[in-house]
Amino acid sequence: MSNEKKQAAKSRHLLFVVGMHRSGTSALTAALCQAGASVGNDTLAAVAGINDEGFWEDRQVVELNEALLEYHNLSWFDLDAADTHICGNAPLAERGKAILAKGFGEGCVEVIKDPRLCLTLPFWLDICHTLAITASVCFIERSSDEVAQSLHKRDAFPIDYCLQLIASYQQAIANVKQSLPSYAAVVYDQLITATDKTINGVIASLELPLTPHQVSGTSAVKPALRHHQSNTDAAEPHPNRSPDSLLKSMTHAFVERGIVLTELGQQHSDALAVIQKRDQQLEQTNEQLASVGEEHSTALATITLRDEQLADAQGQLAKLGKEHAHALNVVGERDQQLTLLNQELTRIGELHSLAQATVQQRDEQINQINSELSQVQRELAIHKSWRRKILASLGLMVRENKK
Repeated sequence: MSNEKKQAAKSRHLLFVVGMHRSGTSALTAALCQAGASVGNDTLAAVAGINDEGFWEDRQVVELNEALLEYHNLSWFDLDAADTHICGNAPLAERGKAILAKGFGEGCVEVIKDPRLCLTLPFWLDICHTLAITASVCFIERSSDEVAQSLHKRDAFPIDYCLQLIASYQQAIANVKQSLPSYAAVVYDQLITATDKTINGVIASLELPLTPHQVSGTSAVKPALRHHQSNTDAAEPHPNRSPDSLLKSMTHAFVERGIVLTELGQQHSDALAVIQKRDQQLEQTNEQLASVGEEHSTALATITLRDEQLADAQGQLAKLGKEHAHALNVVGERDQQLTLLNQELTRIGELHSLAQATVQQRDEQINQINSELSQVQRELAIHKSWRRKILASLGLMVRENKK
């Protein structure tokens, strides 16, 4: 790693929020973000009735944690997952490096939260060490009875199975704690009832580059979203119940049911995201239609203006037609007069040389009039040609409007 990359890595501070599913990791992460931390923009969407305010989990982190467990033929709800050292392989490690390198927002502390970190945290801490990234860990604990009730409601796991799973995760957390030089620990009840004191305690304990901040009274932690409450102490262990093969078979069926329900919830969230996207597309389409409507109105106004201009041109053509007809009548009259003159000149004949000169003069006039008539006829032909073009253009515009 280059010196520049090492310096950039040292300037970052990652905080891993670690706790059993349904133990309050989302509430803790939300409160930390309210105090100035960040989780990035690529987080899982909220699911109504499960995590109404969002999971605060980076999608790629969750996907890699699932891949790590799958690599060891495990799932997050396996009772013996805590007994397995999750190490992954080289390709998975490279994925982890790429995920950490991309960062999790612009906060001075970047929070990574996923309950599966109870099982996979050593893998991520090794990568932080490799990349020379400063990392801290904050654990959160909640009454096992409350967690079991919440798991039972969300995933339909039997209560006994939930308690065994909680004990397995508690053992995994205990194993991780032994390898850490320092860490912070939060109790869910204290987070709900004394949010400011708890968050500021975490900041001071881990020496996080965050300013103590008033979080209570904001939307970060909502006590109303706490649906299960027990008098059992969060740290109080439950006896380890070892189910026989029949119980394992029964609980496995319940686990499968829980997976289906979780998938349905995810599908619902995906559907909501699609609906939101379609709403945005519809809004864009409406804007485009409004723009097209304005253009169409402009086109109609232009057509109306052209109709008025065409009507005016037709009026002028009609006027010219009348004038041309009058000119033709005058020409006819002049032709008749010339005919009479010719008859008169024929009768007089050569009797009068002056009459002959007059005839010659009239012939020249006739030639001039004929020239003017030819000019008028050519202009008339031009007018007729323009009239046909205009009528053809009107016909084309009428057909387009009908379409």
